Amino acid sequence: MNLLSSAKEILGLDTSKGMVEVYNQKAEKEGVADKMKGRVIDVLSLAEEEIPEELKEADVVVCSMAYHHIEDIGHTSRVLASLLKKGGHLFVVDLMQSEFFNLLEMVDCR
Repeated sequence: MNLLSSAKEILGLDTSKGMVEVYNQKAEKEGVADKMKGRVIDVLSLAEEEIPEELKEADVVVCSMAYHHIEDIGHTSRVLASLLKKGGHLFVVDLMQSEFFNLLEMVDCR
């Protein structure tokens, strides 16, 4: 909701049908369902050619409170970065129980 004022459109993705339903219900309740939609999809399990076009060329990808569930952070970071247009930004927000890691070393941002 905090990002909505700065965005043309926000597409929320989750592997959980229940979480997506809550997301869409909140958007409907707040009267922003025309700008904020959620869908069930696991982009990490898709081959690059299987990723829907509507998910490519994003200005910003935000991954919040998910990395602590993910075994291969490097792979996840590369997949999420592949959804960005040139010059786009990947923001990761999480609580990690491991040593500091450098996403820039895991993702070729050039």
